[in-house]
Amino acid sequence: MDTSSIDPALLQELLNGSTSTTTKPIIDLSYIYPFLIAFTIISALITILYLINIIQHWRVNRAVLEMRDILKQMNNRAAQPEPPVKEPTETA
Repeated sequence: MDTSSIDPALLQELLNGSTSTTTKPIIDLSYIYPFLIAFTIISALITILYLINIIQHWRVNRAVLEMRDILKQMNNRAAQPEPPVKEPTETA
């Protein structure tokens, strides 16, 4: 960009009469910083609670599947015929 074609009066107007090389931002966002910190903490807390919820559901599902397997084993054992009981014989 060729800066030699910019009108010095326009440049001075854009800089708002500032003679320093650093300019202050037009909008001061410093009042938003506490809200940003609060939102960051809240979203981290929600994320942690969500992860805890997922882990709890995973444990419950694992326990349900284990109980289902145990019940299947118990039903299979109950359905099997019992072997005949031999009565002890006295040889004396």
